[in-house]
Amino acid sequence: MLHIKKLLHLENSAVFIKQNDEYIEIIDNSFTYYQLDKNVYDLKKKVAIQKDIKVFEHTNIFDISCKSLHVYPKNSTKSLLFIENKDKLKVSGTKKMPESIAITKFSNNGQMMLVGSENGDLWLLDVELDKIIYTLSPRPDEISSIVFSKDDKFVAIASYDKKIEVYNTLNWSIVCSFSQESVTEDILFSNNNQYIYTVDRDGFIVAFDIFEQKSIYKQSLGQHWLSAIENYNSNQFAIVGTRDNALLIINLQNGAIVKNILLKNKGLNGISFGDEVLCMAFSDGSILICDMLINKDEALVALKMQDYKMSKQIIDENILLYLDGSMDELLSNGDKELSKIITLIELGKTEEAINDAEPFMLNESFDKKFSEYISNSQEIAQFVKAVDEKNFLTAYSLADKYEYIKSLKKYQQLENLWFKSFNEAKNIISKNPNDSATKIKAKSKLQNFLNVASKRKAIKNLLENSKVFFQADNYVREKKFIQFFKLCEDYPFLEDTQIYNKVISITQLLFTNINKAVQQKEYKNAIATARRLLSFAPVKEEASRHIKEINAMEKFTQATQKKDLISLFELVEKNQFLENLLEYKHVMQNFKKINEDAKTHAISGDVQKTFYTIGKYVSINHVKDHIAFTIKLAYLNSIPTIANDEKIDWKRTFTNYIELYGKDPELQKIAFENGVLDIYDSIDEEVYYQGYKNKTFKNHIVAVA
Repeated sequence: MLHIKKLLHLENSAVFIKQNDEYIEIIDNSFTYYQLDKNVYDLKKKVAIQKDIKVFEHTNIFDISCKSLHVYPKNSTKSLLFIENKDKLKVSGTKKMPESIAITKFSNNGQMMLVGSENGDLWLLDVELDKIIYTLSPRPDEISSIVFSKDDKFVAIASYDKKIEVYNTLNWSIVCSFSQESVTEDILFSNNNQYIYTVDRDGFIVAFDIFEQKSIYKQSLGQHWLSAIENYNSNQFAIVGTRDNALLIINLQNGAIVKNILLKNKGLNGISFGDEVLCMAFSDGSILICDMLINKDEALVALKMQDYKMSKQIIDENILLYLDGSMDELLSNGDKELSKIITLIELGKTEEAINDAEPFMLNESFDKKFSEYISNSQEIAQFVKAVDEKNFLTAYSLADKYEYIKSLKKYQQLENLWFKSFNEAKNIISKNPNDSATKIKAKSKLQNFLNVASKRKAIKNLLENSKVFFQADNYVREKKFIQFFKLCEDYPFLEDTQIYNKVISITQLLFTNINKAVQQKEYKNAIATARRLLSFAPVKEEASRHIKEINAMEKFTQATQKKDLISLFELVEKNQFLENLLEYKHVMQNFKKINEDAKTHAISGDVQKTFYTIGKYVSINHVKDHIAFTIKLAYLNSIPTIANDEKIDWKRTFTNYIELYGKDPELQKIAFENGVLDIYDSIDEEVYYQGYKNKTFKNHIVAVA
């Protein structure tokens, strides 16, 4: 259920809602701005931004940035009005747009804004410079949705042509595109940016993998016009709003509805999460403020006490705990509890197992594994009975037939019994290896396993190659692992022995020690431990890889300390895992600041100052995508300036640009404005697309006639 702290009613449709640390901001479709106090949730401020104007009750035309900058259409939808909100509302500027505006969207960091038009045009604005700096490739129809990923690295754009394009905001290249069967109303990026989830007006949620460029699932959520999707701290759950009165909690793993709440309010337009409350704005004028903290402490206490059933019951009493990470935390215990639940199935306590499993069933992987065990409980019972009755032929036959049986504790008990019997037989033979009577006595120790084909073969190997087993034991005892694994290579049956498993477990311990040393930046200790693993043939390649990676980390740290950018980025190019290091993130933060400084010169068309500012990075391949867009802006903005003073060789100029970037709307606009569109159209671009990736940036692209 939802716990409502406050319900307000506006006269018009509430089309936008956002909360910050101090207050909640709302805009309705009559251009009225409202501010609510976050302590008591009462109206603090009401301002009519424009009078006697009203737009569509589900419009996306308004937005407010994280820096409290508002954007409204002014008079007509072909102009934007910007308002600062610092203590009081103050007009900061206006911007005339080429076409009628359908949607505006600030990036999460507030530095840029995308504007989509009613006829499919898309413009990128630099917010601080208050300037359109780039035009994206137009769409054939009105833009319906624009959503930035939480880190602003990507943006997804949907339009009424039922197509979605995902852009990389570093260089504004298209990462992927998908076609839908309905118009997309809203989009959600997964927290790791790998997936996008779209909701549409025909009631479907669709998941796409943007890296693999493939559809994951398409799930109907019923006869609803879906209007909004958002998540908070959860990786697995999201809230979906509709144009009717349904509010849905969705499992993002499969698109299934977890909770379906029927509200008295209709037409969800906006969702805003805060640390304490969830705010929702509706087209019927309702503002719903819901408590996110109720039951949270109780749920966490139950989790700490490992009372998972109680924790699930408490979370279900406040469905917003599905969205704040509490349910994620509960479900994360599923894998740990699965072995205990499987043990109950082994003991024939299926009802108790089902009861204990219930809190974790929303975890798709847990559900799949548990369902496999519970649906095969009869075979498990048959296996347990066979082991208890020492009917090992039946037990191993079932294990070979059903792979899941090998993860049962009972199976491990069976294997332990086998290894114990095998070692006892081996010890008997060791006392008199050449005596046939001794071998007969040893064989009798393994009598119960003789009718199991795989074990019969192992018994035969022991009786006929006992010296090999003794030699293997000696090598391990003397820590001669190279010789041990060479012996295993010559006699593969040794890999099925307990001693082999023990040696492999040693390697896992050493790898753990390596990881600890790396975390503490004790690179020399880590390399020394990794070199010990070179004696262990099965993990020799993995050990070599670790040595190579640790060496790269050490060199990267040294290059960072020396501020050797060329060496530093060359290492990253060869070793992508270095991007996870904190040092790398600091280097990139510094670079991004310099790139932003260069962008101010690029927008004014000063190519020389642009290159001077980012000069030391121009030859570094790793950041080419980052600076490509900045240099592109410098090139584009330099052309009109030079055209005013010089006679330009347009074909050479266009070719210079297209060889690096291909054709784009901004270059086409320059050609049109200068009456040379025919020259632009005559140049073939296909072989040049994103050529900058393989070419050196030019000091200038304008060719003077």
